Amino acid sequence: MAIAPTFGLGFSFFVNSWNAFGFEWRGLPFSRNTGGFDNRGGGPDSLFPDAQVNDKDREFKFNQMLTVSWGFYFPTKYQLSE
Repeated sequence: MAIAPTFGLGFSFFVNSWNAFGFEWRGLPFSRNTGGFDNRGGGPDSLFPDAQVNDKDREFKFNQMLTVSWGFYFPTKYQLSE
């Protein structure tokens, strides 16, 4: 398990009183070893396998997500009170 920061930017647009759509972009930068393989860690420049799967085998990745959403609300006709 790895804990990593996340950040993003989102917009919601209300078409009328019961319908909306939105867009959201989110970035997740973190280091991970996806396959669990021994990729590096030994040798003078740490580029050769060292027969250990540890934190030296992680690679930095910047994952991104884009979400497009559509929302609708029931009932479509409603009363507002003070």
